[in-house]
Amino acid sequence: MLNGDWSVVTYGLQITLVGMGLVFLALGLIVLAMIALTHMPWERAKSKAAEKASPSAEEERARVAAIAVALVLSEESRRPVPTPAPKQRSAWKIQGRLLQLQR
Repeated sequence: MLNGDWSVVTYGLQITLVGMGLVFLALGLIVLAMIALTHMPWERAKSKAAEKASPSAEEERARVAAIAVALVLSEESRRPVPTPAPKQRSAWKIQGRLLQLQR
């Protein structure tokens, strides 16, 4: 390569440029698809809002919120209330404590 054979270097640069060009082209297509997909629901919502501008939208939102709260509360698992165990003294514990006190 130091002798002036630059064909290997130019071939490597060509491969690099074509490869990176394909990568950036694919990324650009992905970005364009994401933009198109994110704008589609907004356009539908705008057209629906223009068709149906009713004052009952607030009531609808309140109903949806109440249903969501009811679903969350119904899915909570019931936890048993912990009750303290009754203190039972066994003969073994009493005997062990008596032996500790005697020392």
